[in-house]
Amino acid sequence: MPDLHTFKILTLRVIDGDTVEVEIDRSWRDRSKKHCRVYGVDCPEKSGNEKAAGLPVKEVIILLLEKVTNSGLDLYTRSIKKGKYQGRYVGSIFWEKDGVEHDMSDFLLAHGLAKPYKRGKTPDFNDEECSKIATLCEIIIEDDVDSDILDLDGNWGSDS
Repeated sequence: MPDLHTFKILTLRVIDGDTVEVEIDRSWRDRSKKHCRVYGVDCPEKSGNEKAAGLPVKEVIILLLEKVTNSGLDLYTRSIKKGKYQGRYVGSIFWEKDGVEHDMSDFLLAHGLAKPYKRGKTPDFNDEECSKIATLCEIIIEDDVDSDILDLDGNWGSDS
């Protein structure tokens, strides 16, 4: 897992489904706050026409990252490239359990909460997609109390 571009992080704030403010721990006494745009996915925005889906996706990510850290697992980021906005970079956010990496973008895609992001502009989410995502988020948020939809082992399959 460790390489020159992989760092342990603390989640400071979930901005939306695909952007998280993190504190990057580069080494002893070398920490910095950055916005990490999660590589490879596009989530609904938390404003405008996509708000009905964007806000619930944000809540699911908050739950997921809390579950990871409350389970005693560390979160990591692997920097991919500098983002197009100042102070933001594009990278993966993941945790390691039993020697296996589990990526946040894989979680989002497996649950149908994001679209794969490819270079350029991803089409906006339409009303039908937003409605479906909002319903999926509701199920995840309600079921997480009693089930393992937010399974940290990566057994996401098609339960959602």
